[in-house]
Amino acid sequence: MRRAQNTAADDKIQGFTLVELLVGLLIVAMASGLAGFALSGRQAEEGKAAFATKVVQLLSVAHQDALVTGTTRTVKLDLQSRNIAYLHRDKTENIPDSVEISVLVGLELIATDGLIPILFFGEGGSTGAEITIADSDGPAITVQTNWLTGLTYEIRDEDR
Repeated sequence: MRRAQNTAADDKIQGFTLVELLVGLLIVAMASGLAGFALSGRQAEEGKAAFATKVVQLLSVAHQDALVTGTTRTVKLDLQSRNIAYLHRDKTENIPDSVEISVLVGLELIATDGLIPILFFGEGGSTGAEITIADSDGPAITVQTNWLTGLTYEIRDEDR
């Protein structure tokens, strides 16, 4: 049986040099910087998208309540106070300062200031609405409520 012998070469610890560590650290720093830059451009888009999702949810809840109760339910969009509210459930969403809103209700373009009602009827219909949510970054997002069915959905301009 043969035994392995330790030699001086086996005792030498191998590792990275300081230059190799600095180059690796530089590469990681550059990659994280590029990732941060790419994500910062998406922050505004995510804020706009998150608000659009909240609007869809708010309008959908009002539609469902109208169907269940058989009565008219109203969602009010207040462009002066910059909020959208469903008062039957005390739900209000504030419009972010970074977005601009334009609204088409009942096939009439509403002025950029004022109180805009969106009605949902007990039989399932609605006044219909098209809310365009835009900002300086990226494509606009449109939230549409069908006047016949009362269903609300989101359309991104890039999908058109």
